Amino acid sequence: MGVTIVETGAAVSCSKSSPGCLKALAGSLVSEPIISQPQLDLVATIDFAGNKEPRPCLPRGPRLSECSSIFHPQSLMSCFGLDRDHWHHLALKQALALTTLRQSLENYKVTTCSLSAENTHLHSRHYKHVITIASLTSSLQSLAIKNEQLMSNLAETARSLLQLRKSDRAKGKVHQRNLRLKSILNRFSKKGVAARAKADADTEAALKEALAAAWERIEELEARGEALLDALDDHDHDHDHDHDDGNSDGSENGGGMGCEVGHLEAEVAFRGALEDEAFRAMRDEWESLLGE
Repeated sequence: MGVTIVETGAAVSCSKSSPGCLKALAGSLVSEPIISQPQLDLVATIDFAGNKEPRPCLPRGPRLSECSSIFHPQSLMSCFGLDRDHWHHLALKQALALTTLRQSLENYKVTTCSLSAENTHLHSRHYKHVITIASLTSSLQSLAIKNEQLMSNLAETARSLLQLRKSDRAKGKVHQRNLRLKSILNRFSKKGVAARAKADADTEAALKEALAAAWERIEELEARGEALLDALDDHDHDHDHDHDDGNSDGSENGGGMGCEVGHLEAEVAFRGALEDEAFRAMRDEWESLLGE
């Protein structure tokens, strides 16, 4: 901090490091025989902490022109004492401001150091982030390739499903019939042993009925066969008797005709028994029962 006082024809520089500044200033002013008003118009310029903006001049003490009519050194010294007090007060104020600014400067230095460290840390993090972004970009590219492959596989699967749905529509009737048959099979399988026992009982009853009908059929065929055999024997006997006796009378001829008629009746009855349609139907049923 420096204080420069400029006069007409003389210049005195004062600084904080020269404590005899005020005494030199007083000596230079006292050495002049006559103190005029322009010589007492002092211009003070304060240069503090490199601030180029000029500060306004503070209000000065009583002008020396008021004491110019008195040529006593004691009056002049009192005026200089007032100026000294003024400048001392100003120096204390500026020293306090300088202390405050030094503290602010220290704070700025600390803040600058912390910001520099943070900047360095951010630079290192930026490098790490660049590496991470590069790796993530490569991963994203690989994932994009896999996504394209999966999309192609999905499209192929969709086409396959469409074809299967078309084939299912074509086989819908067959599928419904299979379901119906399965339901019927399940229903019959649930009946189980009871249905099987009933079927066995029905089969046994049918077999007994068939056996009885077969027995009746055998008896009928035996009776008709015996009747046919008797008719054949009678017919042969009559035929032999006719050849042995020669010509016979009318009554004998009538007896031969009766034998012939009996033979024909027996043959017709036997053939009727053999060609019975009802018995043939029953025989077909018996074959199915035997197959079961």
